[in-house]
Amino acid sequence: QLGNVSLTGYDAANQVYYRRDPLNAFSYYFYDAAGRQERVRDGYGEATSQVYDLAGKVTVSLDELGYPTYLGYDAANRRTTTTDAYGNVATTVYDRASNVTRQIDELGVTTYFSYDVLNRRSHTRGAAVSAIALLVMTFAGMQQTIEWAQSHLPGLALSGTRLSLLVTAFLSSTLVLLALDWLIKPAGSSATLLVGAVVDRLVILSSPVCVFLAWDLTR
Repeated sequence: QLGNVSLTGYDAANQVYYRRDPLNAFSYYFYDAAGRQERVRDGYGEATSQVYDLAGKVTVSLDELGYPTYLGYDAANRRTTTTDAYGNVATTVYDRASNVTRQIDELGVTTYFSYDVLNRRSHTRGAAVSAIALLVMTFAGMQQTIEWAQSHLPGLALSGTRLSLLVTAFLSSTLVLLALDWLIKPAGSSATLLVGAVVDRLVILSSPVCVFLAWDLTR
């Protein structure tokens, strides 16, 4: 035991007002008049927030950079759509028993779910992700990471940095290695994808979609 202590403070309404972790970093929590958590601010002044509709459902959430995510619901108050700041939409479809039967991600990749008579999930079937879709997904994720680093770590000189990334993924029944290369531009502008090449292919027996990322910053 190192004797590290975490603390939690409450307001007059018995709602969590702050938390302090063992490293003495504080997070503060703010609520609306209905007692719903609408904002969280960390010790660095970064905040996330949520907007609710009249039924108490979260309709918009803002991340630390102010990027919004919009949430849509059906008449039964089930979440059906999630739209990110770039306009990409993920969709969820339900059956009459409110079981999720189909999910379509931001790239249009669909996963199907089946259930037994007791409404227990019995089967999952997913579509193979194309190499192009994987490339787009990886690039979008890395671009958001770069934007976050440029905004939150002003002392980190990323501009002009060359970022090399190896993506390993199972696509259908083929193991694909993609070697990607970015040139990071100044804050406020997008990174440039320099190279996107299939390095190797190896036939395998199974077909789960799985992505492993490892990158290294070099000048």
